[in-house]
Amino acid sequence: LLRRHHPHVREHKGPVMLRLHTETPNPYFSMSGEKELLAITAYAAGGAAHDEAVTAPLRKCGVLTAAGLAPPADSITAGLAGARRRVYMMTMSATDGRQCDAYIAPGAVTMVDYGTDEYTMCGLDHCELPIALLAYTALKPRPVEREDLGPLRAPIEFLDYLDAGKPHMIARVLQRTGMEYARERGGGILGARHSTLSHTMVEGTWAITVGFLYEMVDGQWQQADSVLTLASPHTLYEIVRDQDGRRPFVRFDPITGRLVWMRLGQWLAPVG
Repeated sequence: LLRRHHPHVREHKGPVMLRLHTETPNPYFSMSGEKELLAITAYAAGGAAHDEAVTAPLRKCGVLTAAGLAPPADSITAGLAGARRRVYMMTMSATDGRQCDAYIAPGAVTMVDYGTDEYTMCGLDHCELPIALLAYTALKPRPVEREDLGPLRAPIEFLDYLDAGKPHMIARVLQRTGMEYARERGGGILGARHSTLSHTMVEGTWAITVGFLYEMVDGQWQQADSVLTLASPHTLYEIVRDQDGRRPFVRFDPITGRLVWMRLGQWLAPVG
C-alpha cells in the first residue's frame, strides 16, 4: 500500500539543504528531500559514498568528516546503523496527513518524519517510541467501542486511491458509499437515515491509519505485518480486502483501538 512505501519521498530540484539542529534537548536533522535522506542512511549503515554534489553539503554542515558521521549525527542515526525492524505509520484525513518511519535497532531508534516541506530525523529511546508514533495514528479512545451498522463495504477503488495517496478521491468514494447506504435504509433505525459511519463518510470526518511492519531478512526489508483502519469520531473499523466471487471489494470490520494497539505493541518491542 502507498506505493510500498514512500510516496512522500520526492526529488528535490533545488540545492541540497541539510541542517543539524542542536538548540533543542534532542538534536535532529532537517532536510529538503530524498538525496540527503539516502546519503545519511547510506553512511549510517556503512554503505558506499554518494556523489560530490551530496557529500559536499553534508560536510559543510559538519555532518560528515573523513572518519564518517560526526557527533551528534551518529547518535541521531544509531537506529539506522543496526536496524532489524522498521515501522511505517501514516494517518490521513480528507484534508491532512502525516507519515513516518521508525528504524528499530538494539538499544536505539531513529525516526524519520516525512513532512510536506521537509523531512526531519531524530534519535529516540525505545520507551519513547509508542508516544512518538501515536501522532501518526487515529487510534484515540472513542465513546462507542463497537458499532456493527453499515456501510461495512466499499468499492475496491477505495484501496486503489489509498495506495496512490489520493485523499480527495478517497473522500469521493466514501461520500458516495455513505449516501447510497442512507438511501437504501430509507427511514432507517429510529427514523435516522444515516448510521454513525455513513454520516462520517458523507461529512468527511473520517481518518485512516496505515501501519506496516518490516523485518530485515538477508540484508533486505521484507513486510511482516500490516494494519489498516478507518475511524469515525465515535467508532473504529479494520480495512480488509475481500472478494465476492471474482469481484473484489473492501470490507470494514468493527474493531477497538485497544486491539489494534496490542498488535502494534508487538511491533515496537525492543529487538535483541
